[in-house]
Amino acid sequence: MSDRSSGDPIEFSFADFVLHYLRDFVFAGVYETDTPLPEVFEPSPYHDLLARAAARRLVEVEAWNEDTADREANATYDGALQARKNRAAAEAARRESVEARLAEVQRWALATPLHPRFKQNLILMLEAQIAASSSYTPPLAPRLTGAEYKAAEIRAAQENLAGHNESHQREIERARQLTELLQAIRENLAQPAAG
Repeated sequence: MSDRSSGDPIEFSFADFVLHYLRDFVFAGVYETDTPLPEVFEPSPYHDLLARAAARRLVEVEAWNEDTADREANATYDGALQARKNRAAAEAARRESVEARLAEVQRWALATPLHPRFKQNLILMLEAQIAASSSYTPPLAPRLTGAEYKAAEIRAAQENLAGHNESHQREIERARQLTELLQAIRENLAQPAAG
């Protein structure tokens, strides 16, 4: 089975055909189709790495004293306030740009029978963009005290840690099941076919 690009099942032996489609089933488009199947599947380290980061964050936040917690709370609030201002400025600039484009379209004259309908559609689209650009301003979270912020960050780190640990355990189980499936298929394919 040298050319797997066509995927035509009659080109391959039955065993190669099954393993080819098992590879597609397992890797689900993540890897090239010629990625060899391993003997043993390993769990992805993704959630384990994030769980470790959450555990480090939990230790870090739990160690904050009152001054550090106040500083962190103020920095987070100030950052959120600045991000909100930046978003508002970007939306205002975008709205100004769309309004300028709307004025151009309104002044545009082209003498064809379809021009009025086409122009009206452009105007409606631009007016809708203008309406949407100013319709939402995200609420600003209240300023928290250092103690409130520390408690919220501890809860968030604990939830992240628990969630990523749970996801990592599911990934371990998935790797075990895939390994079991692959071994069972290989053993089955190694047996002589019943004739």
